[in-house]
Amino acid sequence: MRDQVRALMLTTVAIVVMVAGCAIDPTSRTSPSPAAPGTAAVEQSGYATVPRTLLPAVTDMAFATDRVSAKVPTITTLRTLTTAMAVVRGQFLRARGADSGTFTLDWAPIGSNVDTIGIALTVQSGSDQDRTSKVSAVWFDNRTNRSVASPGLVRPGYWQQLTDRIQQLAVARKLDPNRVAASLRDQPAPLGTGPALGFAKNGDLIVSFSGRTVADGGGTVSLTVPGADAVLVLNEFGLRARSSATNPVANSGLVAGPLQPDPDLPTPSPTPSGRSASPSGGTSGQPAVVDDRPNTQVTPDCRRSRCVALTFDDGPTNETLTIVGHLQAAGVGATFFVLGDVLRKSTGPLGVLAGAGMDVGSHTWQHVSMPGRSDAEVTEQLRRNAEVIEKVTGMPPLLVRPPYGAKDARVAGIVGGQGAAIVNWSVDTLDWQSRDTAKTVLAATKVDAGDIILMHDIYPTTAAAVPEILATLKQKGFLVVPVSELAPPGSFMAGVSYCSSPLRKNAKC
Repeated sequence: MRDQVRALMLTTVAIVVMVAGCAIDPTSRTSPSPAAPGTAAVEQSGYATVPRTLLPAVTDMAFATDRVSAKVPTITTLRTLTTAMAVVRGQFLRARGADSGTFTLDWAPIGSNVDTIGIALTVQSGSDQDRTSKVSAVWFDNRTNRSVASPGLVRPGYWQQLTDRIQQLAVARKLDPNRVAASLRDQPAPLGTGPALGFAKNGDLIVSFSGRTVADGGGTVSLTVPGADAVLVLNEFGLRARSSATNPVANSGLVAGPLQPDPDLPTPSPTPSGRSASPSGGTSGQPAVVDDRPNTQVTPDCRRSRCVALTFDDGPTNETLTIVGHLQAAGVGATFFVLGDVLRKSTGPLGVLAGAGMDVGSHTWQHVSMPGRSDAEVTEQLRRNAEVIEKVTGMPPLLVRPPYGAKDARVAGIVGGQGAAIVNWSVDTLDWQSRDTAKTVLAATKVDAGDIILMHDIYPTTAAAVPEILATLKQKGFLVVPVSELAPPGSFMAGVSYCSSPLRKNAKC
């Protein structure tokens, strides 16, 4: 089983190859410069790129095997952006599914000013004879500490206007306008087939579609919306993003405060269409503005979807590999809180978790209660495990589950000092006690939206329960996501303890 799962997880990439306005065959292009392949790929699309030196203390969060290379940026002072990059990396890795070719994920900065950063992520996967290119963009707002997907640059109520303009361009390029419109209605890649939005040096809006989305070929398709048209549909943040591409300067590396709602849509409320609405004029009597944009978040919209998170403690072991296979078959992710004592014996399964795009959190080095330990001991338990996790996965853990869930304010403070949040649970399956597959299934499926479900990836009975758990939750209308995707990046704040989704009123514990 181990070999089958490993083979299932190892997939390909190269760098996205794009050309403004038309689909291309990536095999017909020369390879981008190895010195900065992500930047070379993005520039071919028409996006303006900016020097990495404008980003504050940026480093690469890299994971690699013989067939997989996944690299995204990390900025220590901007934890929300770093979390968003980790989330998108995991989504791309999960999206490759059973692809057995090579996989390369790289990035390039496409915007920077004092309070805005733009990151383009490019992927190429498959074989030399059949490659597929994908592209995504994440934009960070220092003012509100938000990381948003491409639709977050557009004014609510103006997405259809942008869609109409892009369809006109598609017809001129002899693309199917219906396929273009379908893509524009979907969530941005990698959650869906929606395009990435960025800007040319002259301020034109570049709309890039992943391969096989609006054309049959595997190459990326880019369409250019003239700047004069683009500014009519961009929101305030979108205009700042445009300026960050046309007139880049160094980012401050600072945030204005805690996570705030989208300023375009202060108080979302459901409408008959299922979209959210916001009064455009407060109490002035003006008609409501319906937000017609696709999901503006880099995570699933768990305000509208019934999201739950499966978590597993005490591994990784051979049972972990079985569980990951089940998760991949269902096309979902989960969170694994790994134990240092296990990693000391073998880090192989940890690499499998990372390559499968799963959340990896820390369960400390040894399974001992933290509140009774000295500050130095707690720090060491966290540090040793974090170092091993980062060495294998390319990133330190941003989530920590203390053994037994035992914590106090002092322990939480030490965890926060290492840049992590504490995540416990709201549903305990007691799988460690029952060692019974049917009982584990029953406990894991009696849940509410926002629940964090505790299991252990060291028991065969738990591994056997996962397929039925996933099927039952899907039947009940739940969306299974990793913990980090229960809420927008930045919601799990360093040093704070959570027992359920931060979108719940009483999430902290």
